[in-house]
Amino acid sequence: MTAFLNTQGDAIAAVLRTVADIGVVLSTQPNPAPMQQAAFIDMFTTEVGGTRTLRAWTVQYLGEQRHRSAIAIGATKTVREIDWIVRAHLAWGVDTESTFRFLVDDVAKALDAAVSLGGTALDHVPVRVAMPAQGAGIVLGDTLCHYAELTFTAKVEQTLTTS
Repeated sequence: MTAFLNTQGDAIAAVLRTVADIGVVLSTQPNPAPMQQAAFIDMFTTEVGGTRTLRAWTVQYLGEQRHRSAIAIGATKTVREIDWIVRAHLAWGVDTESTFRFLVDDVAKALDAAVSLGGTALDHVPVRVAMPAQGAGIVLGDTLCHYAELTFTAKVEQTLTTS
């Protein structure tokens, strides 16, 4: 992964952090393998209303497509269409569905409004929201969670010197 992709991932995380009561925002998708399960789950918890709860958002690079065109002798423009996924986790509890819906919608609106992703993109397609398993949720550690995936493609242009 290049430094640019890390910068863009950090910019996406910064957009998420503008949403009220967002919880934990990680600019990467952590790997649970090198740590104990309890430490991994703790990365996803925060205090909300005086209670420690699982409420986390992760950002992951999914890949990209590149298209090149010559713009002058010795120079080309590469258009990168970079695919991102934001994963949302919120501990399931009594009447948490409405909170989760609000947060997912607020995050989608914040991302859609941040067209340049903090100056790292020309623009991006509107966010697509999916609720895998028809919204049945997932288990993270021993906690049942609401779960959503927000995906979008960012457009970046780079001018390269060629030979």
